[in-house]
Amino acid sequence: MKISVSKAMGVVDIFNTLINVKLDFKLSYRITKIINQVSPKLKTFHNKHTALVLKYGVKDEKGKMEVPEAKREEFSKELMPALMEEFEVNIDLIPLELFEKSEIKMSPEELILIKDFIQE
Repeated sequence: MKISVSKAMGVVDIFNTLINVKLDFKLSYRITKIINQVSPKLKTFHNKHTALVLKYGVKDEKGKMEVPEAKREEFSKELMPALMEEFEVNIDLIPLELFEKSEIKMSPEELILIKDFIQE
């Protein structure tokens, strides 16, 4: 399945909230596989983001790098292709039953983000 970096960020955020929750072994295993496949691509994106912040940013009075308003359009123009880049993820979908058997509570917004990883 192909997934964009932006979508992968949301998926990993949701699955990371489950990292310390004791779940059924199969569900834990599948979630771990997804995180392990997606994380290297997100690291590449974060490196690109950091490089662009260093390129366009200036240090504020507290020493934190910040992209000034005047350079945000250029910054976004360079960052957007990396955010929209799609990559292949080779995983087995997580059967819906594994989520149903767990006590995981999820908002509809969270479910929308991970639905492509669930097999009905």
